[in-house]
Amino acid sequence: MACTITFKAKRRSQQYVGHPELHSEYIEVPTMQRKYCDMNAFRNDTKFGSYANSDLFPAMLKRELTRLGIGDRIKFEDQFGKYEIPACVSIVPGFLDTVTITL
Repeated sequence: MACTITFKAKRRSQQYVGHPELHSEYIEVPTMQRKYCDMNAFRNDTKFGSYANSDLFPAMLKRELTRLGIGDRIKFEDQFGKYEIPACVSIVPGFLDTVTITL
């Protein structure tokens, strides 16, 4: 069973003053908490299972996301074209974009 993290976030755009064109678009990644995680999958996982109910769990999530190349923002488009988002990230557009990260 795949461990997933799902959250909703507003798509942000960045523009420079005096330049009407779009510079970049990104989604801010919130501080990882248990409420975003599929805890049944994490409890049954061999890597995260013994720490799922521990206070160490949020730090383990942050370290795993950093290892996958996901920082404070998921940047996916700029003035030069589209960025390659990590393969483990899927974004469903909407008023609030639904972001799913599969570990």
